[in-house]
Amino acid sequence: MSHEGTFEATRKRSFGLPLFFALCAWLVPLAGTPSGRGSVPRQTTTDEWSFSLSDVEGRMHGREEWRAGRAVVIFFLEPECPISNRYAPEIKRVVAEYAPKNFVFYGVQSDPTPGARERARRAVRDFGYGFPMLLDPAQVLAKRTNVTVTPEVAVLSPRGELLYRGRIDDLYLGLGKFRERPTRRDLRLTLDAIGAGAPIPVSETKAVGCYLPTPSGGDK
Repeated sequence: MSHEGTFEATRKRSFGLPLFFALCAWLVPLAGTPSGRGSVPRQTTTDEWSFSLSDVEGRMHGREEWRAGRAVVIFFLEPECPISNRYAPEIKRVVAEYAPKNFVFYGVQSDPTPGARERARRAVRDFGYGFPMLLDPAQVLAKRTNVTVTPEVAVLSPRGELLYRGRIDDLYLGLGKFRERPTRRDLRLTLDAIGAGAPIPVSETKAVGCYLPTPSGGDK
């Protein structure tokens, strides 16, 4: 089956009524308007970004991989979240367009529950993600970037400075409320600004999606 066919099948399964209502308690009720216009979120120091995480295939990754990139884009994803799955085609389009421009991409699975690795591995296969999918049950990266839902994206400089955090675009207005197509593509605008050496137009937006589960160890 093609990736497009797989996506459609997965989307239909994901939007089944039982699963949808089961996830309602996770979902963020309202989309926020862009904030932090023309500014940059709190900067983090280089030392804060020392980490070592495995991807779904067992390969280890750390911040040293960021040094040669123009910027680092981290997608926080959850295969059991319908909104996260619906963004798979757009995520792939962004990666295809910007990876050749020296942007570095990762996905992150923040779920500490049993079976999370296999679910993440299956998502990589089914959606055809062409970037490492990191396993982060302690939610080290989510805590450092203040990410709280999936899908949500964080963009960082090679030094680990947080440049943008929030939604991929404004397709979703809130729970069960979405446009036919987005009117503002926040992630693309951020990457275009970085590529041009220009100020980032909006440094923070509120993402709509499924709340991250409690990390391993029980600390939020």
